[in-house]
Amino acid sequence: MYAKFLIAVFAVAALSSIGCQNKQAKAHEDLKKLEAEYAPLQAQYNKDCLSGSPEHIAANRSLCEDERKKTADLDQRIAILRQQAMQQ
Repeated sequence: MYAKFLIAVFAVAALSSIGCQNKQAKAHEDLKKLEAEYAPLQAQYNKDCLSGSPEHIAANRSLCEDERKKTADLDQRIAILRQQAMQQ
């Protein structure tokens, strides 16, 4: 009877461990995808909005605002995923 209980406890622990590993793997995969999406957007934002002449930057003001919103959204999502990954 006691042996069956121990087997059940170990089985539950093993399944929980596998579930946690799957969650961590998915979070890591999602994080990599977002970081891959973020890098070119940030590079484009730097090119369009930070490294040009004042005239170039002024001409791209609305574009820069859109790019800033996109990068900020992705940055926030990346931060949330990193925080969740650390908690698991």
